[in-house]
Amino acid sequence: YRIDDMARDTAALIDALGLGRPHVVGASMGGMIGQNLAGQFPEKVATLTSIMSTTGKRSLPKAQWRALQALMSPPAKRGDVEGAIRRLMRVINLIGSQSHPPDQAVLRQMCEQHILRSYHPAGGMRQLSAVAASDDRSEVVRRIKAPTLVIHGDEDPLVRPAAGADTAQTIREGGGEARLAIFKGMGHDFPAALIPQIAE
Repeated sequence: YRIDDMARDTAALIDALGLGRPHVVGASMGGMIGQNLAGQFPEKVATLTSIMSTTGKRSLPKAQWRALQALMSPPAKRGDVEGAIRRLMRVINLIGSQSHPPDQAVLRQMCEQHILRSYHPAGGMRQLSAVAASDDRSEVVRRIKAPTLVIHGDEDPLVRPAAGADTAQTIREGGGEARLAIFKGMGHDFPAALIPQIAE
């Protein structure tokens, strides 16, 4: 079940909801899905915003070891709500902004909501497998013609900033229009201090 499959699901969801041609925003793996959606189903995407994402090109810098370790740390057992919350907090603290660390009480509340909404321990590993199995998606990204904004943080330890630059460049190489915005102090997260600038 790869990024292509998820892009097809998204196209079907757009049709089922009667959205026509929406503005699509995706972060991390969601950015990859958005890229494939825009490349494979151009009639369904008005604009694309790809955040902290990548084309999957093998020559790009790899994730920092601490970020990979955090993602691949064993999940809490099903039913261990407190363990799952603590693990998610640890992951976000490691992959997120170091210049703008999150308020831990706010982070805990967000993680608690996330875990209580849906917790499926195998899900995270399936996501990583989907990304790995999808490999280099440069060809489909090169087909993107929707006006695209690529947002990336200069402190992202998981998907390195070069991946954002490569995404924008790949779209331009195919004749598309892509603008790159690198945010100083942003990691693989949305730091509260930077949200007004990112939203703008």
